[in-house]
Amino acid sequence: MQTGISSWPQDERPRERLLSKGAQAMTDAELVAILIRVGFKGTNAVEMARQMLKQFGSLRAMVEAPVIALLEIKGLKGAKAAQLIAAMEIARRISVPVERGQLVMNSTAAAGGYPLTQGFDHGRGQTLASELMESCR
Repeated sequence: MQTGISSWPQDERPRERLLSKGAQAMTDAELVAILIRVGFKGTNAVEMARQMLKQFGSLRAMVEAPVIALLEIKGLKGAKAAQLIAAMEIARRISVPVERGQLVMNSTAAAGGYPLTQGFDHGRGQTLASELMESCR
């Protein structure tokens, strides 16, 4: 039988670790555990998250799984499932690149100061304007 997270030392609890060490220091299971909040009888949220990740094989596979597959997981019903599905949809939406039609530049100064995060930027911190000027030489 798993011990409840509330009985763990404070610096080992997922929420407290997230706030003190940052999201990058967290395991996938700890991050999922924060979203699902509680496990079910005999299984805490971290162990439940580990089981979910093992079942799907990876965090990416879990995010890409159909909703019905998530709802079949023991202990993942109602609000818990909704919170997890909503968080995964937010992640999916922000991972989709901005379409060209959605990016609006109101002036040449705005375009000149727009840093590239993909494409022409080769880790040199170049802006769109500087890259275009260099390519015209």
